[in-house]
Amino acid sequence: MSVTRLCIRSLNLNLVRSIGAVFIASLKKQFLIILFFIFAINFAKAANEKQNIDLVLGGGGSSFKYTSELLTRALRTEGYVTKITYAGSFPTNRLEQMLQSGEINAHVLGKTTIRSSKLLLVDVAMTSNLFGNRILFIRRGTQHEYDNVYTLEDFQKLGKTVGMGVKWSEVPIWIQNQLPVQTIDGNWRRLYSMIASGKRNVDYLTRAPQEAVEDHVSQPELIVESNLVLLYKHDHVLYVSPKNPALHKILLDALIKAKESGLIQEVAKEFYPEVYLPPISLDKRRVIHLQLPD
Repeated sequence: MSVTRLCIRSLNLNLVRSIGAVFIASLKKQFLIILFFIFAINFAKAANEKQNIDLVLGGGGSSFKYTSELLTRALRTEGYVTKITYAGSFPTNRLEQMLQSGEINAHVLGKTTIRSSKLLLVDVAMTSNLFGNRILFIRRGTQHEYDNVYTLEDFQKLGKTVGMGVKWSEVPIWIQNQLPVQTIDGNWRRLYSMIASGKRNVDYLTRAPQEAVEDHVSQPELIVESNLVLLYKHDHVLYVSPKNPALHKILLDALIKAKESGLIQEVAKEFYPEVYLPPISLDKRRVIHLQLPD
């Protein structure tokens, strides 16, 4: 075989090898590109799944609106987009049952041992302690009976009986402070007419300032007591349905951060400016401090 033929054969072999190497490199590159796109699609899908949270909430009036606003903003800072479905306004007992069954998945309530044993607790103050301020609704014509109250002892001496729902978290607080309590089951709003009648051994009920803003308009049979606010450190908290532990973890993380960043206080001030205006005038009232049970 001539030297020329050997050189040609060697060149052809090297050419085939080069082409093969380029082809293999091209396949590897295409394979890596395909893997990259698969990863990107899965990553985008996972990110999209994280961003969507479905909340089913109950309650009425400003309470539902406030809870919706706070949860939406707290979750937004964590990269979630919320979709909120309104389940309607119901008595507290019914809302607790709906939480247990999963008909609603979150609701703001007073913290109690019984509730915390049945529901998933997010132990974060939800209104920057607005719920720990209690405004009195009293029978018309009785304001003068409260005018000389300056201390807890003065209030105790009045001997007035408060009306409350049987499961309200405030009940043991009133008992702790030696203040008479009468509880009712079912729709607690019956208390307004019971107090107004003057015949049911109930003299007043208490509402948080933001609730009083609404109720002094919607419940004209009673009036807002002018001077007092009963204060204790016992804000309402969020409870999550035991049917949804994954949501509980998400909300717990988001609300802890919302408290630390000042978001909860910010939302409360933005949402309830009326609590500092007449007839509530929260910052101008005489404060009666109540002790919490041990």
